[in-house]
Amino acid sequence: MNPRLVKKSFTYILIIILIKFAAVIKDVVIAYYFGDSYQADAFLTAFVIVNIFILFFTNGMRNVFIPNYMKAKLNNKQLEFTRSLLTGTLILTVCLVILMLITSPIFIRILYPNQAQLITKLTQILFISLIAVSINVVMESYFEANQLYSLSAFSQFIVLLTMIIFTYFFQEKFSIYALAYGYGIGTLVSLLIKLYPARKIVRPDFSTETVKKFYRAYIPIAITVMVGQINLATDQFFANRFGEGIVTYLSYAKNLVHLPQGLIATALATITLPVISQSSATKQTQKFINTIRQGQLFMIALLVPAIVGLAILMPEIIAFLYERGAFTNDATRQTAVIAYYYLGSVLFYSLNQMLANGIYAIHKGHLIMRLGLISIALNIILNQLLTINIGHIGIPLASSIVGIIYFLLTYRIFVKHIGTLMNNNFLISLGKILVSSLVMGIVLMLVLNLHLLIKIAIGIIIYFTSNGVLKTKIR
Repeated sequence: MNPRLVKKSFTYILIIILIKFAAVIKDVVIAYYFGDSYQADAFLTAFVIVNIFILFFTNGMRNVFIPNYMKAKLNNKQLEFTRSLLTGTLILTVCLVILMLITSPIFIRILYPNQAQLITKLTQILFISLIAVSINVVMESYFEANQLYSLSAFSQFIVLLTMIIFTYFFQEKFSIYALAYGYGIGTLVSLLIKLYPARKIVRPDFSTETVKKFYRAYIPIAITVMVGQINLATDQFFANRFGEGIVTYLSYAKNLVHLPQGLIATALATITLPVISQSSATKQTQKFINTIRQGQLFMIALLVPAIVGLAILMPEIIAFLYERGAFTNDATRQTAVIAYYYLGSVLFYSLNQMLANGIYAIHKGHLIMRLGLISIALNIILNQLLTINIGHIGIPLASSIVGIIYFLLTYRIFVKHIGTLMNNNFLISLGKILVSSLVMGIVLMLVLNLHLLIKIAIGIIIYFTSNGVLKTKIR
């Protein structure tokens, strides 16, 4: 793999680890103060609702912004493009927030009648922060287009850190609302920090043509990016039928199991997107395919052992992280059972990220949007069928099934429009990675009586040693 790309990947991953560590601490804080109570359920439900729109502006924005920024840069128009988009996005967000503040009490009362008042108040507080979020994400996309990944990622850490600190000091005064207030203040602090490094683009400028053209291409991708959160909102809708605590168990289980996806897949997909976009814009087809192939293999090399480790150590990890304060041993047990059923979705959703970036780069995002809509419908159907037959466990199982189908359909589109990623070197390296992961798993099962952190260290050493012996290469 390109040494420069590897170096940037590890630097970015280190910062992402810091962010994910803060996200875990945030969950620990919620678990400690609110456990598996109705208040925790209400906040997590409200955040999922608002996060649908947050993701509309975050992950989706990067996927369209960077390819278009690269094109504008060829004509030295990148600053005009970014300024117009910043202004247009601000106007759009203000209108959206006003609309959601008016309509949220209506749809929340329909979807969540048992906790409608609390969820509505939390949702409205969080919606106001969407204005700062949208401005932040245009700036972060600008930083990433110029390969300033560290600056972009660190600003996200600030949001979580502020949220944690505010909750710690003010949860007695504001109760569960401290989490929502902390998040809003965090987005504002993050915005203020970025103003100076983004000073070149923070100027009034507006081109209707630029904004319309951007959002015309953006809507299909934005809908696609929102799919995961819409599916999560669907999961929580079904979870609310099973009473207090189930939403909390699902949230913690999903966050923990998908931690490798956030640490590894998101970082690699972000790092490689500018390279993929530039290769597509300059018609360097072989470089385009090679970058995605190497990225996928690198992702598999890090994800597979992480998933194996989670499968073996799941109850211990959950107890180590969450079992204190209001979070009981029974809550740990319930969360662990759910987490096992989420494992099937991690690898496939992760691999799908880079495939989707490749399809976006050749401006075929509408195809991914269709798959996203299919996955939403499939998730609803599977949730309904499985929860009737096996209870709330059917919710994470449905997510895993949808993840596998979604990946297979995405790869089919990728092969049709771009080409296959499979070659002899890829398959040989894949086999060695699987063997090394199996060896690591066997060793972990033989040392179950040791402390959790020691077992994790042993697993890492065994895995990389095994790959060294097998001479595994990422190419």
